[in-house]
Amino acid sequence: MGFINIGYSTLLANHPSMTDDFKTMINGSIKKFHDEPGHKNTCASKISWAFNHVDGHYINCDGDYGKGGVLVKKVRCLMDNDGWEYIFSTLDLRQYLNNRYGSGQMFSNTSKIGSRKGVIIFEPTDTSTIGHTDIWVDGQIHDADLYFGSWYSAVTNDRVFFWDLNS
Repeated sequence: MGFINIGYSTLLANHPSMTDDFKTMINGSIKKFHDEPGHKNTCASKISWAFNHVDGHYINCDGDYGKGGVLVKKVRCLMDNDGWEYIFSTLDLRQYLNNRYGSGQMFSNTSKIGSRKGVIIFEPTDTSTIGHTDIWVDGQIHDADLYFGSWYSAVTNDRVFFWDLNS
């Protein structure tokens, strides 16, 4: 079972909420990537931002943490102008978290997670959609009210992977 030795309040405090606000916080190749029409989804990059702002947990796609596996050949990252690395895909982020913190616990939906606190990756059963990465706090994702109700309701019934955070 994956465990990330970061206090959930610390990671949450460093997790950007709104996509538009986040895009003003980044620069370099990661900003250029997210400015392209087909790359508006910033959830994995926002989690990367949060990790990059917690001492000892900076995203580092070199070495063992960036090794590929079943999910991806190699964890893909882009940098900002300050040299911070950002993982921009939920599949790549899942591989990275598995490599660095142990395999995430798999659930068929969110009902069994309850009020645990951690990093969650939704893997949609509908392959025409992409996954979502977020922080799970007290039975829901961070800023759940920012998402369309029908989308949020659907993804909570999809398969998820979960890494606990320190209380």
